[in-house]
Amino acid sequence: MSLSVLYRLSLSDNCDDTDMKVVVLGAGHVGYEIAKQLSFEEHDVSIVDNNATTLKKVGDRLDVKPVFGNVTNFDVLDEAGAEEAHIIIAATSSDETNIVACQISSFMFETEIKIARISNQSYFRHSSLFGKNRFAIDMIVSPEIEIASTIKRSVSVHGVLDVIPCLDDKIRIIGVRCTKKSAFVNIPIRFVSNASNGLHIVILLIERENRVFIPGKSEVILAEDNIYFAVSYEEMEKALNLFGIVSEERKSLLLIGGGAIAKEVARSMLQDNSDTLLKIMEDDYNRVEKLSEEFNNIEILCGDTMDPEIMNASLVSDAAAIIAVTNNDKTNILSCLLAKGYGAKRVIAMISDTSNMQLCRTLGINTVMDSRMAVVSKILHYIQNGEEDNIFTFANDSIEMLTINVSSNSRAVGLLIDDIGSDGQIVAATLIRSDKIFMLPKRLVINAGDKILFVAEKKSSFKIASLFKEKPKYLV
Repeated sequence: MSLSVLYRLSLSDNCDDTDMKVVVLGAGHVGYEIAKQLSFEEHDVSIVDNNATTLKKVGDRLDVKPVFGNVTNFDVLDEAGAEEAHIIIAATSSDETNIVACQISSFMFETEIKIARISNQSYFRHSSLFGKNRFAIDMIVSPEIEIASTIKRSVSVHGVLDVIPCLDDKIRIIGVRCTKKSAFVNIPIRFVSNASNGLHIVILLIERENRVFIPGKSEVILAEDNIYFAVSYEEMEKALNLFGIVSEERKSLLLIGGGAIAKEVARSMLQDNSDTLLKIMEDDYNRVEKLSEEFNNIEILCGDTMDPEIMNASLVSDAAAIIAVTNNDKTNILSCLLAKGYGAKRVIAMISDTSNMQLCRTLGINTVMDSRMAVVSKILHYIQNGEEDNIFTFANDSIEMLTINVSSNSRAVGLLIDDIGSDGQIVAATLIRSDKIFMLPKRLVINAGDKILFVAEKKSSFKIASLFKEKPKYLV
């Protein structure tokens, strides 16, 4: 199962219910997804691209203003509304184009916030380029850094599909494959608490035969279900034991592909002084030599991962996870399938084409990571300007898990938490008040300062957004 972490604009109402004006440069996958999220939130969005066919598709599907032309052309930016824009997001595939576009937006239109997608890691080694009186960019985001961060998070706990900290790091959302060893197999959801040995576990979602759904109380958990559940950080290890998962003192990982993402994962783990045994396999001899020079304490293997004589049982059996991060979706998917055939405990495939997501799930690849969606997530998070109302969206885009900080002027203050539910389409999973944690809270009046985790069907999530908006200032 794959979970994409997205970030919605703050649910506070800082602009007296007026829309934010955003200009997105580039109508590729990243630009499209950003425009989709922002227009979904009813913000005023323009999108610029020099590909007329791509732009027409975007205009037909989204409630945005499509503008044809070069994103670094002054007149084109002016037509897109750069003069009135609060935010410019340069999301083309060219680093230099994105940098120049942000410069023009800053000096010619005095745009308040400029965001650029940057892939070339040399720019990050010279971060002073983006400081005061330098390049006029407020935030840069790297696909390689973001996907490396997602990989680190996903493998931070042995034996799980994913682990996501939320609600001030007090709650963990954990994805696991339910095996026959689990204490919860063949037990209805309503009896999970009885089988939890006093632990507070909330089952949020079930994936079964490519169907993802919010389980009702009578739903029975089956072997081979993928389960996402919420648990407090303190109870996480004991909860995993109930699912038959035991932590390893030291784990090993095999990265397939020695490109920028593999190097970023390696650097990050070395900086964290991680005790994980890391191996990198790369088929380009020259790249292997460079990796060996840069990472003399990591085992670098040279070979074709599609060769069964190289990708054999002895190589994959000791690894806690096989992670394929080449720049080719086909290679990543096939490498994972070959590793599974040799008994790999867990395989993770990075993809850049979202249409391959369903294929990966059908083939039984444990975790799929979309490199471009990682960029979308980071950019939307930054736009929130510090408001941590996060949305964790499943790859099929039908179910969301939202964490919300309740502001003092929120419309929801004074409501009963029970009143927000809607026939299983919305579930309040966890509420934190000061230092107290309420799992599946009932008969609680929502207070300012509460932090709440909801799971909701996509079609119902806007009800939550509407309820938790701040009241207009004239009503306060």
